[in-house]
Amino acid sequence: MLSAEEAAELIEAIAARQDRVAFAALFRHFAPRVKAFVMRGGADAEAAQEVAQEALILVWRKAASFDRNRASAATWIFTIARNKRIDLIRRGTRPAIDPEDWLIAFAPEVADADTSAAAEQT
Repeated sequence: MLSAEEAAELIEAIAARQDRVAFAALFRHFAPRVKAFVMRGGADAEAAQEVAQEALILVWRKAASFDRNRASAATWIFTIARNKRIDLIRRGTRPAIDPEDWLIAFAPEVADADTSAAAEQT
């Protein structure tokens, strides 16, 4: 179990030296916790794993923006995870095109539209 101080030091090591050992320790500690956090929000195990991985990759990329005076390491990481979860929800809730939709079903094919446009010009 990492203390808040140790977690902050690991993030700072990642920011300063791109320390892979520090990242591995941070990942081992936070990945299962982030996954559980996302699953409690209603995601299935596969989606939660994806969010956890994306969140921790972002921790690696954005480690230099971490400020221990503004938030603890855990708060910072779980905020990233929450935002990634929101992104996942947004990607998943886009309405699919219904092939039975009458606007689509009765829309002219591209070739028909080109023929109609050509007929109107003559």
